[in-house]
Formats: sequence, structure tokens, C-alpha cells
Amino acid sequence: MLPREINKNWKQRLIYAMNRIMQEAITNALKNSNAKEIIVYTESNMTGSGIKITDDGTGIKNADRIQKGGSGLANMQQRATEAGWTIAWSANLPHGTIVHLASTTNKLYAVVLFIVNL
Repeated sequence: MLPREINKNWKQRLIYAMNRIMQEAITNALKNSNAKEIIVYTESNMTGSGIKITDDGTGIKNADRIQKGGSGLANMQQRATEAGWTIAWSANLPHGTIVHLASTTNKLYAVVLFIVNL
């Protein structure tokens, strides 16, 4: 492959990984948390870029992440790691979850700004 083709293929893989991570985060909020609102937005500055997915559902506990048998969170972590990103889950106080996907080495190829009211 020529360098341009390699770069194009890598970008496509990054876009696919980002979309799958976002899809899993939104699916989790819809199926598991009784969320009434999900917000997805991007952020970018001189040090990197990121995507945050927030919901107002029941939230996620560390024990839930470890004990429940689903592989969705592990898949999200693996995709993020393979792409060179970091992913973190935290509480969205007073209730809900925040999924934060961040990169300091490559742009997250997304322009996303929408609110889903359920």
C-alpha cells in the first residue's frame, strides 16, 4: 500500500472504532439505566479532542462493571486502547453516567452535537 492508502485505512478504522464506542454507550444508557436524556458532544482544544456521552439514568457502579457478564464495556475499552485513546466512566451527579473518550495523539473524527430526549 502507498502511504496515502495506509493513512486512509487508519482513519476509517478510527471512525469505525469511535462509532462503535458511541453506539455501545448509547445502547447501555437506553437498555440499562432508564435514562430520559442522553447528550453526546465533542470537545477539542490545543492538547487533544474528546467525546462525552452523558445520561441522566441510574448510573454505573464499579461493581456493576466488574460483576455483570456483558462484554460491551470491555469492548469499548479495547477499541479505545487500540486506537490510542483513553476512555473513562464516571458518575453524572446527581444521577447518570458520563463516558469520556479522549485523544491527545490523533483527532477523534466526529462532528457530533445532538440531544436525545426519551
